[in-house]
Amino acid sequence: MRFVKIRTEPDWERPMALRDRLNYLRMEEDEILRLMDTVEGLLALASKGNYAVRSKAVSDLHSLEHFLGGILEHCRPEERILESTYHRFLQPHERKRIQAEHEQIVRLVTSFRDELKFATSDRTESVVEIGKNLNDRVRQHIALEQVLLNRIERLSALPESVIVRLAKPSGGPDETEPPPNSRGGDEVITD
Repeated sequence: MRFVKIRTEPDWERPMALRDRLNYLRMEEDEILRLMDTVEGLLALASKGNYAVRSKAVSDLHSLEHFLGGILEHCRPEERILESTYHRFLQPHERKRIQAEHEQIVRLVTSFRDELKFATSDRTESVVEIGKNLNDRVRQHIALEQVLLNRIERLSALPESVIVRLAKPSGGPDETEPPPNSRGGDEVITD
């Protein structure tokens, strides 16, 4: 048996709610990028030769522990209604990619936090290496999400029947692979 959601709000409210979710996700990504800027600067200082500078950088990295939780929150979509935006508008292979990248980032944050526990001004190499990997991965992931959010915003203006057709699996043998870029059928819109 298939259940159909009955829309109780006027149609003009749906795009506004979606716009709010997209704006929230963009603000969240901006905050994470600012955090990554701070982490990047502190990692550069932690790799310097000066003991006092390294000591201050390690101390400041420890003070960011709480903010790293924001990255973990971003990467736990099953607990967030905001991620339903992705489920509604993206192809299955795109959703799987987002999920895989979130899992990778969670592992990197965990490794960074674990290494940070033992980092001292005399022992910074490992935390710097993991931190740089985390920084690169988060920036790449957010760049992808920004492209997808821009596409979702454009798709949201289309009629419902078109959105459903575009969100259907491509029907290929492996839905984790992107469909070929073609001019016909269910073309994937990219920036």
